[in-house]
Amino acid sequence: MFLNLYTIYDTVAEVFNKPFADINDASAIRSFSESVKDQAHKNDYVLYHIGGFDDNSGQITADKAPLKLKSGFEVKNENVVPFDSSEYTQDGQPLPEQLKKQSGI
Repeated sequence: MFLNLYTIYDTVAEVFNKPFADINDASAIRSFSESVKDQAHKNDYVLYHIGGFDDNSGQITADKAPLKLKSGFEVKNENVVPFDSSEYTQDGQPLPEQLKKQSGI
């Protein structure tokens, strides 16, 4: 299996932290976002893809240069669309149009 290698750059300390492996970029971004979302200094961190690891051969491959995937600033400023439960029934189904009109939705 091939695993991707990632690191988080600390812009204040000016160092790349210890690398970690994850299955793909989306999973690494999710882990990064979760780890920095409640931190006071989330703007100080940036997630980079740096290479890969093949667990069959033991080979590590490095990217030519670190590839920026997401910054803590981007996590901080993500738009979250609130869920409007008034448009759905108690079992999670969308309200019929007639009921939406009656309730003014």
